[in-house]
Amino acid sequence: MTFNAINYGTPAGSVPLTSYEREDKPVVPPKVLSAEEILAQQNARWMNLSEALRQQLQQDRDGLRVASLEKELAALTASGFVYIPPVIEKPTQPPVEKTVAFTHFADKEICEVCAEHVPIGCASHNRDLDGETCIRNARRVRLSGRYDKERLAELVELSATIKTNRQ
Repeated sequence: MTFNAINYGTPAGSVPLTSYEREDKPVVPPKVLSAEEILAQQNARWMNLSEALRQQLQQDRDGLRVASLEKELAALTASGFVYIPPVIEKPTQPPVEKTVAFTHFADKEICEVCAEHVPIGCASHNRDLDGETCIRNARRVRLSGRYDKERLAELVELSATIKTNRQ
């Protein structure tokens, strides 16, 4: 396609058209709305009008804008429109697994002295009941050097007393 015109910037003759002028614009057919989309648009319009009416009731002194909004809402209602408020779904949370405290004792055994759950193979531990040290293996505790001889003898005697009282 060429266009004949007088153009002083180019040699005489025809001027080629640019590509965007040559291309025909595609014809887009109008979108046909479904019933759900029409209802959603009407609901949105109803919400906008009712919100505008609420605001104008507070601000409009002469009532002109309020009257026109009321007319629009009345026309919508008269045409058979029924406002359906949107359903707000609560977010679902996964069920929480209920656990009972102190029921899982991984890698633990029952102390033969005080019957508490203690790490496997420990020579001594602090008791939960009174915070005192329970001696399970006096030789290993003595070799560790954690307590001096007097304190170790005291703790061994206390552990023996607890063990006999349990039985």
